Amino acid sequence: MPYKSQIRNYRIWPRRRVTTHPSIRDVLQIESVDLSFRENGKTFHTDLYELMARPRFANRPRQLVVRRGAPFVVRLLCNRSFDPSVDTLVLAFSVVPFGTEMICFGNGTEVYVRLQVKDTDGWEDLQDEWGAWLTNTTEKHGGEIELTLLIMTPSNAPVARWTMEFHCRLDTTNAKSYMKSPSLVYLLYNPWCKKDAVFLEVRVTRALGSALNSRDFYGVLEGNWTGNYEQGRPPLSWGGSVKILQQFYATLKPVKYGQCWVYAGIFGTVCRALGIPIRLVTNFESACDRDYSLTLDFFLDERDSLDMGMTEESIWNYHVWNEAWMKREDLENELYDGWQVVDATPMILSDGLYRTGPCPVEAIKQGNVHIPYDAEFIFGEVNADVVYWIRGNDLRPSIPLKVNTRKVGHRISTKAIGSDTRKDITDRYKYPEGSHQERQVKQAAMKRNCSRFGNSGLAKNLLCEVDVENETVLVSRDIDLQLRCDNELVFGTTFKMELIITSLIDSIDVTGKLVLKISDYTGRHTETIKKIPFYVRLVMDHSKSIGVRLDFDEYFRPNPDLTCIKVTCTARVKGYDRTYFAMDSFHLASPTIRLSLVENSEASRLAVQIEFTNPLRVPLTDGFLFVEGSRFTAPFEKQCDLIPVGETAQFFYPINVSQRGKAVISVRFVSNELKIVDGHIVVKIP
Repeated sequence: MPYKSQIRNYRIWPRRRVTTHPSIRDVLQIESVDLSFRENGKTFHTDLYELMARPRFANRPRQLVVRRGAPFVVRLLCNRSFDPSVDTLVLAFSVVPFGTEMICFGNGTEVYVRLQVKDTDGWEDLQDEWGAWLTNTTEKHGGEIELTLLIMTPSNAPVARWTMEFHCRLDTTNAKSYMKSPSLVYLLYNPWCKKDAVFLEVRVTRALGSALNSRDFYGVLEGNWTGNYEQGRPPLSWGGSVKILQQFYATLKPVKYGQCWVYAGIFGTVCRALGIPIRLVTNFESACDRDYSLTLDFFLDERDSLDMGMTEESIWNYHVWNEAWMKREDLENELYDGWQVVDATPMILSDGLYRTGPCPVEAIKQGNVHIPYDAEFIFGEVNADVVYWIRGNDLRPSIPLKVNTRKVGHRISTKAIGSDTRKDITDRYKYPEGSHQERQVKQAAMKRNCSRFGNSGLAKNLLCEVDVENETVLVSRDIDLQLRCDNELVFGTTFKMELIITSLIDSIDVTGKLVLKISDYTGRHTETIKKIPFYVRLVMDHSKSIGVRLDFDEYFRPNPDLTCIKVTCTARVKGYDRTYFAMDSFHLASPTIRLSLVENSEASRLAVQIEFTNPLRVPLTDGFLFVEGSRFTAPFEKQCDLIPVGETAQFFYPINVSQRGKAVISVRFVSNELKIVDGHIVVKIP
């Protein structure tokens, strides 16, 4: 993008020195500027940025990407050597403004640096401020002179795009020359610099959280949890952030569509590009506590079915957010430095905008839900208690059925450093489930909760009476209900589930009903697929099993998002006025896709061979294959109108062998009938 010089020439020059030099009569002329992309890229860990290598768009020149708080190298090809006795060389830097931003010397967005001569190449002794030093002078073959400059940026310099200009003056005659850098300088945060003032990152990540979703103004990505994606792409079809960001950059319109893992992926890409350390985190059985009460309340109606109209809360099979590493100088407590939860998924309003965090992970573990930002909601996601009620009426209040303190927040995970293995970080968020510490933290969190309805929930006093070990309200139990299923439920297959009923008292008659529903991963969109009434007679300490066979034709629905089986059981013991309840969710795993590297194929010298066999009993229609391989090749899309039952589709994805290093090629296939089939393969090019 073209840019205009913001430099005001009258501010550049220091006072002229009154001197003479009989042999130097011409002003220093800079003929070309070498931004030393390879050297600077290695130094600042920016060598893999496309701007630093070869941009995908041929008409875009390479741009220099460096980090603040450390010096970068520039080499100037000149007509003669630099003589500090008669030459003055001033480097002028100016931020490229957005909109009506004011660029001026007073706010640090316009900087003038006078070149000095340095005896050594080392920079450890440099001050944390703007500076420029001549470190080496070399005569080239054509008689031209190459000047090597070391340019220092302070650790608090604005993260922005900067113009860079070189102004030369011969003090003996006041003659001047000028050269503008052919590239902008992108100045990023520096996680390798201890002096980098990371306090600003709190505001930056908070702003990014709202800017990346379209619920506020015109953000990058539009969320969609309806199952209807005709106006865009299904969220699970995205294999990376590149296509999304490029499309938004080209159209300046929200990209359709995304869900939590897509928001987390974009958030991670943008923050890492800016130099903010960040990672993705997955929380299984994640609570969506809309009223910040730190409990999820579900109500059974007179037909023993969950009345979802009485609550907006739900338990997601999983939810993906981010953790960004930063200091929290705004909290004035070093215990809160480190990983902070941030989330761009538009779930809650925070200070009038849809965003979540940053909030210290340590604050969540200790139940300090008053710590900014959005600690109440995040605490609920990982440690809310689930309360089941029998819905009341005009004559009878709602009656608690069961309290489950262990349902929410399982296997909180992130990627391990240096490998693709899962690292469990649950202990960073909460004490062991059922432990005395965990219950103490929960009670402390409820006392500290300062949300609008945090102290008025039905369950607030009830939770003080919970038997943690048995997970029920303190009333006697007559039976125990357990729901189980096959070890792995693969979408497209037939599988079995069972209810195990155990008597805890003398001989009893038990009646009840099993209800199976197909659901999306948020638990909010469900459809009943099977109801099984039952009756059993039991003696004390004996169990009986009720098996349920679920065939593909019974659970298959046109909406491919419905890939979770929710099972609820209500039971009553004859002669007792009490209802017993159990509920569990079972996620359907996706079929597999086969990936392999092949050499000297028709596609290219090196390619990924992609094979997928339709495992369903119905044809796959309107299919799309999406492949992304980072810098190795451009994102690839292939339409596949029809894959008949049992047949195999084969594709080849060419690899650009001119790029060296390691990259992950991700592959995703979606169709009308199949939600997602994905896989990845690691490519190493020496």
